[in-house]
Amino acid sequence: MKFIDRLRYSKRKRTLLKKVYELCTLCDVDVYLVAVHHGDETVIINTRNRGDWPPAEEQLEDMYLMMERFNLDDLGEYLAEAEPNVELELPEPPELL
Repeated sequence: MKFIDRLRYSKRKRTLLKKVYELCTLCDVDVYLVAVHHGDETVIINTRNRGDWPPAEEQLEDMYLMMERFNLDDLGEYLAEAEPNVELELPEPPELL
């Protein structure tokens, strides 16, 4: 991986981790996050520190009535609508070997 790509990834990962921390501490939100970076690194965050969370996929809809799911395209559209004056710059997808 190029140095600049690694630096960009490290900065954005740190920002993501900071936002997860803020969501948990300031807004009392439970977060389970799995981020896989090109097979080099996997980051797993479970803010509940319990083995029974997150629940199985089938149980999620029963437990959380107001649940939003996003794929990457939907998330980009949602963020663009939420901040119409901010232009999103999505990175180019990695080249497949």
